[in-house]
Amino acid sequence: VLFRSNQTEAIDFKLSHGTVRDEVELQKFLSASSVVRFDPTWSEAIAAWLTWTPIRAALVVIFFVGLFVEMQFTGLIVPGVVAAIALVLLLAAPFVIGLAETWHLVVFVLGMIALFVEIFITPGFGLLGIAGIVMMFVGLVLAVVPSTHGLPAQEMNALLQQSAIWTLLGIFGSGFGFFAVSKYAGQIPVLNRLVLRNPPPTPSPVEILGASSSRSEEHTSETPVTL
Repeated sequence: VLFRSNQTEAIDFKLSHGTVRDEVELQKFLSASSVVRFDPTWSEAIAAWLTWTPIRAALVVIFFVGLFVEMQFTGLIVPGVVAAIALVLLLAAPFVIGLAETWHLVVFVLGMIALFVEIFITPGFGLLGIAGIVMMFVGLVLAVVPSTHGLPAQEMNALLQQSAIWTLLGIFGSGFGFFAVSKYAGQIPVLNRLVLRNPPPTPSPVEILGASSSRSEEHTSETPVTL
């Protein structure tokens, strides 16, 4: 059973001793000689920004598209490095501010291993690949949702839904990225140099002889005749 109350009800039920609006009231309420505020460090501020669900969706796109480009054009290195950085930011930021738990990371890594096994060892797209994608999705979604005993707290349902929606948007955005890279790789700078193009058609011997005959006839008709 979840009990909810506002500040007035909390005082009525003796769950709270009072409400303070600022640091001055807090100092008086606690009869403290001073109140010290600890502001977030720069690393905590960046980590909090990186756990914002729209930013995580963008990181999901960067990770998957970078990985796809690296696999399609082996040896570029840069897309693989960018994908690795996006992955580190996705997994490390929630740990820095104390949202993610170890099992979230374990589930994501196991899912990624299962997906790679499906792609590189057992070609196809079967149960192992689907299970890997689901595990990666679960790990990413839960990593930014405060939990109780390892599971999201009931009052965090709204944040859980928000995290799931934005993660799905990131996955769908990655799909569009895969399509764009596959279709327009020949028009993308740097990548267009790695795309093999069809050589110009080689004329057949009959076409060569026909062209030579045509040039000979033109030359003969243009030569003046002297009597």
